[in-house]
Amino acid sequence: MLGDDHAEKRSDALRAIALAQARAGRYAEALATIEKAADERVRVDFRAKVAEIQAKAGGVEAARTIVASLPGELQRDLAYTDVALAQLDRGEIAGAR
Repeated sequence: MLGDDHAEKRSDALRAIALAQARAGRYAEALATIEKAADERVRVDFRAKVAEIQAKAGGVEAARTIVASLPGELQRDLAYTDVALAQLDRGEIAGAR
């Protein structure tokens, strides 16, 4: 449907903006951008990705706070795993447990 296509393109654009903001270290702005997406599943996925990027940059506690706010045990578990893997990549073995 035409409306679905528009919503999908809008979500794609918001995701690109939010990811660029997160990669630039502007995490609060990225999270605010993400909240403009219409689909809750898209917002959850985006928040998890921002948490992963923030953890890779060394903001592990803030990333864990984002992950803790995710609805659904599966989404949280997957996002916590991504944060732990980011810690391992940074050499933070004890913190990744």
